[in-house]
Amino acid sequence: MWRQRWLGVGCVALCSVLSEPVQAQPGSVSASFEGTVQATQLPLGFTPPHPASYYDGAAVVGSFEFELANPQLRSSGDSYAYFTDPGGLLKMTYTVLGQTFAYQVGLSATPDAPVILLQAATSGMPESITLLTSFMPKYEGAAVELAGPGLFSGLDAHRIDFSSGHPTFATGFVSASAEMAFSVNVNHVVYGSAPSPVPEPPTVLLLMLGGIAMLCGRAYCGRSGATAT
Repeated sequence: MWRQRWLGVGCVALCSVLSEPVQAQPGSVSASFEGTVQATQLPLGFTPPHPASYYDGAAVVGSFEFELANPQLRSSGDSYAYFTDPGGLLKMTYTVLGQTFAYQVGLSATPDAPVILLQAATSGMPESITLLTSFMPKYEGAAVELAGPGLFSGLDAHRIDFSSGHPTFATGFVSASAEMAFSVNVNHVVYGSAPSPVPEPPTVLLLMLGGIAMLCGRAYCGRSGATAT
């Protein structure tokens, strides 16, 4: 009889654990944004498909995702620290005048990894985190800067935490194919959940566990009835 009881309790407890919502990881953040762009032609020596004036003032919609894994310190000073994170993820997209510029680095052991620059707060300026697709995205790449209190402590990328609130946001990107560097005047940002949330268990699994719990209850009731007679 005790076996049926504990099996039923175990099924109910497992259902409760699996159905709990998954919390966003402290080092993960995502957002979608809107704004306008200003373009500057790169010195690459060829005629771009469109002049800078073609893009200036055009609307841009975009998004970015960042997920921290195991950042590795590359350089540091009194007020800054540089890290790379090959196992992390930085993904950024921008759509301007029907053309999409997409950038993604990380999740590998290659040199292409998110670069993380932490800058301590200075007089009149809050602390900030700059995420880049390379140390210097001069001719191809993108960057986003997040600024606000409580983003990290001790200039340590392992202690990045976006859960304290939504930071201010700035971004820009460079495209060799367009031969342009774009600065984005962001006028609207919507922050999302973790970029790679763990999905909730399928409904079929929960129904199956619920069915097992019901069978356990029936078996227990049947055994109790037989004992009573």
